[in-house]
Amino acid sequence: MKSCPICNSSETNAILKSEKEFLSNTIFDIRECFECGVSYTDPRPDNLDPYYPTNYRGYNFVINKLLKMFYQGRINGWTRRFKKPGKVLEIGCGPGYMLDVFRKKGWRVLGLERSADTARYAQEVLGLDVFVGDIDLIPEKREYDLIIIFNVLEHVTDPTTILRGCAKRLKPEGTLIINIPNINSLQARYAGSHWSHLDPPRHLFYFTPKSSENILSKCGLTINDIKYNSFEFDSFGWLQSLINKITGHYNVFALYLMGIEPFSRKVVLAMALSFFLIIPSCVLSIVGRLTKSGALMQVSARPNLL
Repeated sequence: MKSCPICNSSETNAILKSEKEFLSNTIFDIRECFECGVSYTDPRPDNLDPYYPTNYRGYNFVINKLLKMFYQGRINGWTRRFKKPGKVLEIGCGPGYMLDVFRKKGWRVLGLERSADTARYAQEVLGLDVFVGDIDLIPEKREYDLIIIFNVLEHVTDPTTILRGCAKRLKPEGTLIINIPNINSLQARYAGSHWSHLDPPRHLFYFTPKSSENILSKCGLTINDIKYNSFEFDSFGWLQSLINKITGHYNVFALYLMGIEPFSRKVVLAMALSFFLIIPSCVLSIVGRLTKSGALMQVSARPNLL
């Protein structure tokens, strides 16, 4: 796919080659579009389902508890400006952990998830309203105070359709919040093909502050601000990227925590290195935040009604 899937420009260039993908041993190119600035995975498999094991992001109990703690703090920040609880839509809600936090704060919640298996936990265990499928399933009404796309936009084949759909469903004063990988980050530039957040072909797109502005504007949205405050994902991204560079094994520690990589010498080495690298990784994450070059961008936007 030499033409950009966002703007169809043929002015693109391969800027990186990935490490071998852990399921297929395939090496992917990462191409950058000179027109819109978005980078993307090439080639894109026709069927992405085989690249998502059933336990993808299925972290153990301890990791999930930590993530929920960070979700709580993040959601407190997002909802602070609202005088009373409103209505929130989460696109790519997974098992519904984030929506569950919103609901406990009094918000009316709705989720959208591509995987029926993943959505089942949110529906049956947490009792959340979750649609399985595309954004067209959500009625096109301007009724949402908040729409959240958290670490999801990079996974979808057509981000512009989703963003346009969000612009049509937000209240005039509503807010869209997306969390996306920053390929211009200090972490990405240092790690290159070893960057833990590269992860093709599960990650199909990579953004910069400028390309985020371009794509959101194209989809009827205006950026309010960009923050680099994903401390948990940024710090772990540094940790895993450093381990990747030292060992030459891609994302072994993360895959082990998901239950995908079996216990082995590679895992033991990664665990041993993590004890030495965890503090430097946290420090580097703080540096990225302070210099506005973090590995993940939290972009806040509003609908452009002009």
